Amino acid sequence: MAPILDISGLTVRYRTTRGDSTAVDAIDLAVNQGEILGIAGESGCGKTTLASTVLRLLRPPGYVAAGKAMFYGTEGSPIDLLSVDDRRLRSIRWKNLAYLPQGSMNSLNPVMKVRDQFLDVMTLHMEDDDAAARVPELLGQVGLEPAVANMYAHELSGGMKQRVILALSVALQPDLLIADEPTTALDVTIQRVVIQNLAELREKYGLTMVVITHDMGVHAQLVDRVAVMNEGKIVELGDVRQVFKAPSHEYTASLIGSIPTLEVNPSGTAATPAVPATRDAKLIGLAGVTQIFPGRAGTKVRAVNNVSFELRSEPAQIVSLVGASGSGKSTVARILLGLQKPTAGRAVYSGGDTTGGSGSGKSTVAHILPAMGKPTAGHAAYRGKDISRLSRSDYSAFRADVQPVFQDPYSIFNPVYRVDRVFWKTIKKFKLARGKSEGLELIRASLEAVRLNPDNVLGRFPHQLSGGQRQRLMLARVHMLRPSFIIADEPVSMLDAHIRRSFLDILIEFRAKYGMTTLFITHDLSTVAYLGGEMLTMFQGDIVESGPVEQLLSNPSHDYTKLLVASVPIADPDKRWKDQVVLVNGRPKLVARPGAVGPPPDDQLAFVSTSGGASAPSRGPQN
Repeated sequence: MAPILDISGLTVRYRTTRGDSTAVDAIDLAVNQGEILGIAGESGCGKTTLASTVLRLLRPPGYVAAGKAMFYGTEGSPIDLLSVDDRRLRSIRWKNLAYLPQGSMNSLNPVMKVRDQFLDVMTLHMEDDDAAARVPELLGQVGLEPAVANMYAHELSGGMKQRVILALSVALQPDLLIADEPTTALDVTIQRVVIQNLAELREKYGLTMVVITHDMGVHAQLVDRVAVMNEGKIVELGDVRQVFKAPSHEYTASLIGSIPTLEVNPSGTAATPAVPATRDAKLIGLAGVTQIFPGRAGTKVRAVNNVSFELRSEPAQIVSLVGASGSGKSTVARILLGLQKPTAGRAVYSGGDTTGGSGSGKSTVAHILPAMGKPTAGHAAYRGKDISRLSRSDYSAFRADVQPVFQDPYSIFNPVYRVDRVFWKTIKKFKLARGKSEGLELIRASLEAVRLNPDNVLGRFPHQLSGGQRQRLMLARVHMLRPSFIIADEPVSMLDAHIRRSFLDILIEFRAKYGMTTLFITHDLSTVAYLGGEMLTMFQGDIVESGPVEQLLSNPSHDYTKLLVASVPIADPDKRWKDQVVLVNGRPKLVARPGAVGPPPDDQLAFVSTSGGASAPSRGPQN
């Protein structure tokens, strides 16, 4: 089969103060017409640099040291993408060569409506009227309603933004689409929809694709061939079934061996904590909490609906709160952290109220800081005291005793300061040490507790550390404070599998060693299985199912929990999805569809009625 892209001898380096560093090392790779080629590897292996170079998006200090990237599109003679002039390159972008970036959150213009962003690209290659008429059709292909065309980026969830970018990238039916981590950090249901969208677009347009992802389950479900990268080199290349069944390189075998599963980790939260808690057994919980927010055009959104549960401190627990975007998980987190008063009900912390609330959608929890703001009405209480009227000492104790761990390790730290600063500020704020020597000893001990070498991280700036290192720095800060309660918001969604496992092991250790209770907010059921303990499933503001993790993953009773379990990509190319997902009368249902790769584009966005038409959801935002 003739290649559409032929990369030969490509070497890319980055200039550093310590000399040039090779990111892509003499790579030869051909992408065949009509295939989906996967590129696998962990962070830092060079796969994104490879894509950026081919797309001519590489920026200093990166530079091409050698090689060619010959593109054989449908128009004109073959061109070397690395040396072609800018005018010719502009003429083939979007029309012949398109890009689906990882950061959908930052890929849309915040001051332009979705429709205008489509027209901005399409009218360069077609008539204005034709372009305008195609926008609803393109949105429909990825399961989005025509009304999305009139929305701004901030009105869309992460999953909706990613599908808008997908629709935009194929608007001109390009010969080749390069997709960089297209499903990273998406809910499993939305991830499944995006995978299905990619497969359907390939079938409809004969689209050739390069799909770059560290998620081996996505490769197993979608691609035809897979190239495995490690330290800038392609260490293995072959048919996806061959690579998964009989990997020839030890690195490939280690990647496949680290794929998370839904088998419950026996060493998770089974053991009783070694340090018994001295606090009240009932640590924190909700009692009949409902949260309603104003929606669009005068409507109201019920983000949380009469939710009640309790978390214990003796013995300490790890409880996973699971659900898709807009299910209400982040609103629950904000109420527990005392940010805003709920519409009804109360949050109880060791016998006191902690009232609060927020909008739905997991990403909002990244902005949580305990007691950042006061409720608009009523009161929030910490150990029986009103949070808004806490004394200086009580307020400090509350801040130390309830700690969030944020989702995005890339935005946790101020980029202009060395990472040491966050620890010294914590020590000073909470008076954790009597002097510099004692403080440094505490910092080093906390870093070692989260498996970081102090000599490798102290004195460095955030951009000099990996995402996994930055995320563990936040756990080191938690270790310094030894709180009663941790709320962890999707803390491993952006991490590679082996780094993810290390992070989860630390949470398990914190529970066992220090009696810390954790509410773990996630859409990733494999991390839930690894942590063990208890699980709560949220769907459209309701807790629809709860119980031991092992029970809910092996024998879920609610249709939505079944959907979540069924949407986890199975890392076996011979076990690709054979069913589709529909929501009948507001409830998800798996329907057999022989030969299908995944679900249709109908997910939480629109409910499929019994008559086959779509109806708007009654609770929760679109995803």
